This record gives sequence, structure tokens and C-alpha cells, in this order.
Amino acid sequence: MSKTSYTLIVFYLLCHVLASIVYILMAVTGMADQDVSALLIFVVPALTGFTLLVWNAGFSAIRRISFS
Repeated sequence: MSKTSYTLIVFYLLCHVLASIVYILMAVTGMADQDVSALLIFVVPALTGFTLLVWNAGFSAIRRISFS
């Protein structure tokens, strides 16, 4: 895996983690005028689960792929 691919994957996963943190902060502090409890219940666990899945399985799977 090239350095660029690795950097992009880490950046993508970091964006997912930051989005989860922002959703949690919005729900806890009430920054949004809308009701964001549905985000806290449905989106945050999905983002966290997807991030953990990609983090654990993604790097080893990418190393095994040969594009030839």
C-alpha cells in the first residue's frame, strides 16, 4: 500500500470519528435548533461501528489485493 493511500484511509477514518464527536456534542449541548436525538440514536452508532470495521479489517484486506 502506498503512503498516499494509507494517508487517505487514515484521513477518511478520522473524518468519521470527528463527525461522530460533532453529532454527540450537538445532541448533548443542544447547539442545533432541531431535534438531533435521532442522530444520536441511529447515526453515531452506525458511524462508530463502520469506522471500527474498516479500521480492523480494511488495512489487512488492502495489503492482500493485487490489481493486475
